[in-house]
Amino acid sequence: MSAETLSIIAVTVSFLSLLITLLSFRRDKYKVKVYLDWDAGAHHVGMRSGVTETWGNISVLNLGRRPIYITLVGLKFPDQERVYSLLEGETSQGIKLSEGDAPLIVKVPHDGLLKTYSNNWKKIYAIALTASGKEYKSEVFSYIPSWVEREEINSGS
Repeated sequence: MSAETLSIIAVTVSFLSLLITLLSFRRDKYKVKVYLDWDAGAHHVGMRSGVTETWGNISVLNLGRRPIYITLVGLKFPDQERVYSLLEGETSQGIKLSEGDAPLIVKVPHDGLLKTYSNNWKKIYAIALTASGKEYKSEVFSYIPSWVEREEINSGS
């Protein structure tokens, strides 16, 4: 083999090595997805009660390969600067999500606070905050949640 052929092979191998390293680096980053489902479930409060409790879910997934530490999961309301964490119990201080872990699911009760935002329900979104300070938001919700009072939609918008 000539020196030119060896140098072409060396450049090709070096380029492929660089390409594989860059793809691996890109793949190894953590990727967080936040989903908000306003109408995740409902059940009767008592055996013979006509009262139904409804709730939504915030799901936080780690789609990347590196573990992340989620410190806060909550709802961002249009007129409030602060986001209050909805994490409870063991997860109140935060939770680590590794590659392939089940999503972190946080229950969002449909209470009076949500009903006060019937006119601005499109401006409410879910937030997950990581230990590094990066904030991830849910996408815009596409259909009207069950907790929105329909009269206010027709008269307010």
